Amino acid sequence: MVARKATMERLVAWSERRIRIIGAQLAEARRQADELNEKLSLLQRYAEEYGERLSDSMQAGISAGDYRNYHRFMGQLGRAVRLQREALHEHDNRLSELQERWLSARRRKLAYETLQVRIETEEQCVALRRMQRQMDELARRAREHAPEMA
Repeated sequence: MVARKATMERLVAWSERRIRIIGAQLAEARRQADELNEKLSLLQRYAEEYGERLSDSMQAGISAGDYRNYHRFMGQLGRAVRLQREALHEHDNRLSELQERWLSARRRKLAYETLQVRIETEEQCVALRRMQRQMDELARRAREHAPEMA
């Protein structure tokens, strides 16, 4: 019984450490997701502003060479936005995986704690039965040695 209790205590402690480790990874992943979102927003704003500049330049009159440069740069900016979206999507998948691992670790810890409570309850029942047997034995001996009352 003592070995089972010690094992469960170690498992609960291990699962708590696991939750802390995954929690730290999850916090870092969330911070990185925020950075990726910020970078994507910045690229999108920049593409929008540059598109407005191109529109203004075209209304004012623009050379064919400048138009090609604008167009080429807008293509590069579009690719950068697409790549950033892909990176964010991949990171969101990793974040979801980490969240699931964290939840799984929490469920495992709760299961260990439930088993730990069951073991403790079982040990208490065994101790109570042992005490009851001892009390019954003491009462039996007291009856055997007590003078008979008539």
